[in-house]
Amino acid sequence: MIPAPSQKQKPNVNPWLLILLTAPIPFVLVSFVLVRWYRENTDLRRTAHYFIERQNSVLAYDAMEVSTGISDLLEKTARDVKLMALLPQTVAAYKKFYHAQMSDYTQFYTDNEPPKDIPLPFFNRQMVLSPKGDVVLSLLDGQLDTSLKNITQCKAKDLCDGELLEASLKLKPGAERYGRIMRYYSPEGTEEDSNHASLGIAYREANSIYILGIDFRHLKDHLTTPTFPYEAKRNLIQAYQNGNYIYILDAEDNIIVHPKHWHQSGVDRATGEWVAPMKTDADEGKHPLNVRAYKGGKLKDYFDRLLSKAFVQKGVDIFQAPNLSGTNRVLSVAPIFVSKGQYETSGVFGHVIIGCSVEYFEEPSEKAVPYY
Repeated sequence: MIPAPSQKQKPNVNPWLLILLTAPIPFVLVSFVLVRWYRENTDLRRTAHYFIERQNSVLAYDAMEVSTGISDLLEKTARDVKLMALLPQTVAAYKKFYHAQMSDYTQFYTDNEPPKDIPLPFFNRQMVLSPKGDVVLSLLDGQLDTSLKNITQCKAKDLCDGELLEASLKLKPGAERYGRIMRYYSPEGTEEDSNHASLGIAYREANSIYILGIDFRHLKDHLTTPTFPYEAKRNLIQAYQNGNYIYILDAEDNIIVHPKHWHQSGVDRATGEWVAPMKTDADEGKHPLNVRAYKGGKLKDYFDRLLSKAFVQKGVDIFQAPNLSGTNRVLSVAPIFVSKGQYETSGVFGHVIIGCSVEYFEEPSEKAVPYY
């Protein structure tokens, strides 16, 4: 008899062992996907953080650049008034000085015309006083001005800084003092009048007092400085509405230079009195802005932040706030350092504020943000 072929037995595989070996596979795959997703999102968040940080740094440097430009102009005036004191007290010598101190000013035209740089002397007022307050020599826009004989005739209505002239008589020889912006207030709906507007500085010597006034338009010209996002400024009002603009405040928290000229402090042409600042938003367009005098409205939280932090520290402050038009902006605040006159102790003449629309501070949606 032939024996039947033997059948091989199939290996006996434990199903629980099989489950144990294969169960971690989905977990490993899911973990791999989650780790990769986490890394990509972490990289994106880190990139977004650096992106915003970089933009903040750029805005901070822009504010410091503008404030340095104004500081240089104020310090230059303090040096130049001493230079003027060395000249013969004659009309011819002072005219030559007037024409020698020349720079450019950006003149805006219409929306369809590009702005143009036109030559403009730095200073529009030159004056020499006797220790008793008599006017020895006075030039306005490079021309002899005989309207003022003594400082007692100085009126704000004529854009004459009487407070500065009176204070100059009390200065010790070698001392200097800055005045305030003398300009006519122009409410909303009227054209800005910068004629003869100036910021004066007085310098005292033993036998004479010298007054030199910066043409206000050279201060206003700093509003055209390119800042982030570096769009061409053909219209300052449009720049304000876009949330990308500059303005300047003095040590008394008055806005002295602003795209909206009705926010700038000034003198009432009819009465010769300083126009009272805004108290609430209802005063907009009819009164200038002073950060400290503002009592309530859209800007209250923003102004409180300026007074409690930005103006207290002697450094750059960056934060977010809306303007009166409701445009939300990232703001960079930088002090204007001056080491002369009454600012020798504090070192701060005022502040520059740069606004940039938050639209330019959105986080990047791409996984990689190139820098060039």
